[in-house]
Amino acid sequence: MTTIEGLLKRLKACENDSEKFALLIVVSKVIKPDLMSPELQEKLSQAVSFRFVSRLLRVDSRRENSGLYWQIAAAVMKTCFLSEAYLVPLLECADRLIEVTLESKETDLKQDVLGIFQFLAHAISPEQGVQLLDKLLSVNVQDFEDVIDWCSLIGLLFRKLHQGGHSNSKTEKSYISTAEKVINSVETESPTSVDKNLNLLVGAIQLVSSTPLLYQKIPSFSTVLSVLRTSSSLKFQLINDKSF
Repeated sequence: MTTIEGLLKRLKACENDSEKFALLIVVSKVIKPDLMSPELQEKLSQAVSFRFVSRLLRVDSRRENSGLYWQIAAAVMKTCFLSEAYLVPLLECADRLIEVTLESKETDLKQDVLGIFQFLAHAISPEQGVQLLDKLLSVNVQDFEDVIDWCSLIGLLFRKLHQGGHSNSKTEKSYISTAEKVINSVETESPTSVDKNLNLLVGAIQLVSSTPLLYQKIPSFSTVLSVLRTSSSLKFQLINDKSF
């Protein structure tokens, strides 16, 4: 009996939520989705239950160990539910996934949530893409710890929609506003954190470079260019930053 088959048997035999949660911790640690066949992944997702995982994700922050519930929920979603069959349920959890990412300090959770959104950006329909982009543009992207990755994701999604003729004036206006906010977060003189400033600079460039048409619509982008011209240390780090 394989590890997955053994977990399937134990998941089906669970008598309460506590037993199931304990097994989901195991699922999040030992199961590698890229090594599963579609058939096994479907069996595992049914045994786990998306509704149960969604409940874990929505645990109130005031509850003890709430961060652990969120972390396991995000990890299991990424392991078991990244398939076309769960696009709609995943999109329905998008707002909550963003909330816990901003609230949590767990690096693993942040990476798992980012992985879920990256999957969605490539898999969803244009109509769903507009909805997802609107959700992402409704938050302060510069507050994300891994701002470069999120700016890259938003830029990718916007470019995909824009090139396909699916973006609208409202979405474009929100996108430009988000780029402006990131740019205006850059400290042009004596930054308190060089690393954070560098991340914001790269994030801003990721957003603006999504389509050449945006350059002329974002006057404050000159701030980025000015910082790069006057700061040799930031310029050196930018050139050597592997994420750009």
